[in-house]
Amino acid sequence: MQAAQTLPSVRWNIVYLPLKSLCPAQFPLHQDTAIPSTPRFWVTCEGGPAFSRILSRLPSGLSLGACLAAGIFVFTGVRDVRCDDVSGLSLCDPDRKRSCRRTSSIRQARGARRNGKHQPDDCDYDKFPLVFGCEDDYDVRRPLGKGAHGEVFEGIRTHNASSIAPTASGDLCVIKKLKSAKERMIRREVQILHNLRDGPNIIALLDVVQGPRSKEASLIFEHGDFVELKSVSKMLSDEEVRFYIFEILRALEYCHSQGIMHRDVKPRNVVVNLETKQIRLIDFGLAEFFQPGKGFSLRVSSLRYKAPELLVGQIRYDYSVDIWSLGCMLADIVFKKDPFFRGKDSTDQLARIVNVLGTDDLFPYLRKHSLQLDYHFSSHLRRQPRRSLFHFVTDENCDLAVPQVIDLLDKMLVYDPAFRLSPREAMEHPYFRSVRARHTADSDPRSCL
Repeated sequence: MQAAQTLPSVRWNIVYLPLKSLCPAQFPLHQDTAIPSTPRFWVTCEGGPAFSRILSRLPSGLSLGACLAAGIFVFTGVRDVRCDDVSGLSLCDPDRKRSCRRTSSIRQARGARRNGKHQPDDCDYDKFPLVFGCEDDYDVRRPLGKGAHGEVFEGIRTHNASSIAPTASGDLCVIKKLKSAKERMIRREVQILHNLRDGPNIIALLDVVQGPRSKEASLIFEHGDFVELKSVSKMLSDEEVRFYIFEILRALEYCHSQGIMHRDVKPRNVVVNLETKQIRLIDFGLAEFFQPGKGFSLRVSSLRYKAPELLVGQIRYDYSVDIWSLGCMLADIVFKKDPFFRGKDSTDQLARIVNVLGTDDLFPYLRKHSLQLDYHFSSHLRRQPRRSLFHFVTDENCDLAVPQVIDLLDKMLVYDPAFRLSPREAMEHPYFRSVRARHTADSDPRSCL
């Protein structure tokens, strides 16, 4: 039997898999190491019971090293977990570079749930009390836009009926008329907006109304003289781009801290007021509560802003899909390519991404999650290196495509979501140094420009 190793003060990050069906017969392991008699583990990743209690449930003879070899536990780098006097860790080099980043946003979201900000009942939308106001309390003035799930109008409040947020008769508002929406999906969007009501740069829901005859629901939002970021992105200065992207990151950080994925970040879902420098993240129709280990729908996000994990069928995704989408938005703006990845369908979209990011990181990511590409696509796929984003810098965009933003994009547009920056980590990037300094000096957003 191999002697137990003593690794004092070594920090590891270990992700465990469910043990409900674990038995020695399922794993052809060499029982050459033993679990220490008094193992001491401290875990801050993946939630669930304490790691020491998990080890105590392992069948006799299975060491931590053996479990790592069998895939029962997945080693993901030097971080978050300290192990003392653990045998079998020779399978992993303590000096090995971190292979996975457990994002701070995920840890914050789990902390938020533990602190009561996000309870299990949040995911049971049928329990959320949905009270409809009267549609006649609002008059439509003019259309503002149209989407797959409804139409948006400018409106005005005509009566002082009760509402979610205090408003007065004569106030302008935005009316989102939902088309053939299921009540459960309405409840989900309303509950998510309710949970996010105190967050920075998130559109405020004022009321939920229903037509007396049509029974179709409408959501009433704050007005604010906003325009879509897409319509003004070509007019923004370098400092304005930094400021607005920073403010979107603030909104996403709050969403993620409340356990919510937006899942449809794109230029049309960000609105700004150029005069007041206010910005809002809007349209939470596809947003969802994150639940570790749960599979989610792949039919989310717009094609040109869809993260690679959605394109290759990885249903167990997380908040990182929002970071990818924001990275695509930022690339659109700074390279003045609308959009940066212009795919015609899911296969073509992935091909456009591979043409820039290459295949060196794609294949390890696919193997890590046991994913397979479509045969027609993979049969034509050839190995190619990652292209430097400096290749897209031109005389026309060099004022925006500065080296700092290139470095930031390199850390956002990454195949493996575990390597992408969290919103907090992105906000701490040197690209936003000037915005952070001014943001700290004065809370008035106009002072940041």
